[in-house]
Amino acid sequence: MPPPPPHDASPQPPERVGFLSKCNPKATGKSVIRSAIVYSFAGVGLWLYGALTKEGFRSTWPIALPALMLCGAIAGAVCEWQVDPDQL
Repeated sequence: MPPPPPHDASPQPPERVGFLSKCNPKATGKSVIRSAIVYSFAGVGLWLYGALTKEGFRSTWPIALPALMLCGAIAGAVCEWQVDPDQL
């Protein structure tokens, strides 16, 4: 039976990453804000598409439009802060 590997050669568990820990080394405050704005406009675009194709969307704009903008901004900021484009 072969001897067990030395302690230093044993595999280490991966380091745990928190939800808001910075994983993108190129992310700056400006890039996070820019990404949040771009994703926010994407949310507006989704709402506009729905408003042009479905009648029900037009009546819900006071609730749906700000909610989609906020969700888009949060998603954009988190994606820019955490996703490293070099690892994609």
